[in-house]
Amino acid sequence: PVSMSDLNVYLEEEERGRRKRRRFFFAVSLFGALSLFVIGSFWVVLASPLFQVERIHVQGNHYISEEDIMTLLRARIFKGSPLKHLFGFKNILIWPPVLTEDDMRFIPYLKEAKITKQYRERIITVFIEERRPFGIWCRETKIDAAVGCFWFDEEGVLVGRAPFAEGSLIMVVYDKTGRELGLHENVLPSKFFSSLFSVFRVLSASRVSIKEIRLEDLSLEELTVETF
Repeated sequence: PVSMSDLNVYLEEEERGRRKRRRFFFAVSLFGALSLFVIGSFWVVLASPLFQVERIHVQGNHYISEEDIMTLLRARIFKGSPLKHLFGFKNILIWPPVLTEDDMRFIPYLKEAKITKQYRERIITVFIEERRPFGIWCRETKIDAAVGCFWFDEEGVLVGRAPFAEGSLIMVVYDKTGRELGLHENVLPSKFFSSLFSVFRVLSASRVSIKEIRLEDLSLEELTVETF
């Protein structure tokens, strides 16, 4: 004979077992669904054409080649992030909105680069603003008497090698201070820029035939202009 108490205990144990099995199957099903969701999401982001760029347009470049810009973009996009290599260069999600000054320091002519994304058309447009050559800065070092000339823009930034030039059509300044200057550096401290370009404007407006413009001592805060 089986007592009612023993039967109740048996039924309770059976019910607990069924609840445990249901919880186990629910957990397994939930884990499987989440795994499929994660795998599917990775596939959509990494492998599907949904986020793959169809075209890349570069606009506004005249002095900088499109090849140099694309090389810079590749270096910038993958910089410091091995994970981005999994996405690939043409994944629209990993492209930054702009390039920083640190990114652009290897291309002195590059002043600004903004990036827009058209997700529906999967098109990326890179808008380039370049530094425009304004004049020539020739420096003479104390170590080497050879003169090296560079183009500088309206902000006084050295942007590229320049040929030796004379005359009044292009402003040429001979820096005899012995300072070492390189590309992407400023020809003068920022506080002197407005005065420097005021001198250029006066000389240009006066139509004086200029033989040489010299900067001999930066502490004097003056330029020497020799005319014909």
